[in-house]
Amino acid sequence: ASLGPQMNASIINGNSWNNYLDTSNSTQSVRIGIQANLWVNKMLSKEANLQVGIGYADYGFNRVQKDLAFKDKTYPGIGTGMIEDLSNSEKQLIYQYRFQYVQVPVLWNAQLYRSPNFKYRLYFSGGLALNVLLRHRLVAETITGYSIDGNTRFVLDSSGFKASPIALQLNTGVKMEYRLEKGKFFVQPLIQFFPLSVSSGDRKVYPLGLIVHVGFEASLSDLKKWKKTSQADSQ
Repeated sequence: ASLGPQMNASIINGNSWNNYLDTSNSTQSVRIGIQANLWVNKMLSKEANLQVGIGYADYGFNRVQKDLAFKDKTYPGIGTGMIEDLSNSEKQLIYQYRFQYVQVPVLWNAQLYRSPNFKYRLYFSGGLALNVLLRHRLVAETITGYSIDGNTRFVLDSSGFKASPIALQLNTGVKMEYRLEKGKFFVQPLIQFFPLSVSSGDRKVYPLGLIVHVGFEASLSDLKKWKKTSQADSQ
C-alpha cells in the first residue's frame, strides 16, 4: 500500500482556451493532489518485478485570477459574474480544475543497485496506467480574508472542458526499497504524463506531474511470520 502527494500541471491546447486566459486576466499554476494505491508485486527474476496496483488519483491544474478590481469578470456562477466590491482589499480567485480517477497502474521495476547486506535496493520504474473517470469538476476559492456574497468556496456546474471517461498515462522514475525485519519500506518518485488528451472537443488537456509514492510492502512469508509472532505473544 502507498500514499503520496503529487504536483500537477497541464498542457492545454485550443484557441478558445488561450483567448479565455487573455480576456479573464488569469494564469495557470501548479496544484497539489494526492494518490493512494494498493499494490501486488510479481517477481519476474532476481533483478526485476512487476508492480500492479489499483487506487485513487486526482489530476488537473489551477488557474489564478490575481489583483481583481471592481467590475472585473469572474467565472459564471460566482456572485453576479463580476467583482462588485469597491474596497481596496486584495481580491484573488483560485480555480481548481480536477480530474479524479480510479487508477490501475502497471509498472516494471528493474534493479539498478543492491547493497551487500541486501537491505537497500534501487530500481528503475517504468510503465503505464489506465484511468477511469470518477468525477470532473471545477472548484473556485477566494484568497484568505476575502469573500463574495459571504462565500469563500464555489463548486461550479461547468468547467468548460468535456472530460473523457478513459485516460491513459505513462510513468517513469525510480523505486527505493529498505528491507525491514518483516516487510519493506519504499519510496517511489514517478514522472507522469498523459500522451492523449483527457478532454474532448476544442480544448485538449494533457496533465503531467510528479508523484512520490511512500508505502510498505509485505510478502506472504512476512505475513506468516507476523501470524506466528502474534500467536506466540498471545500464549
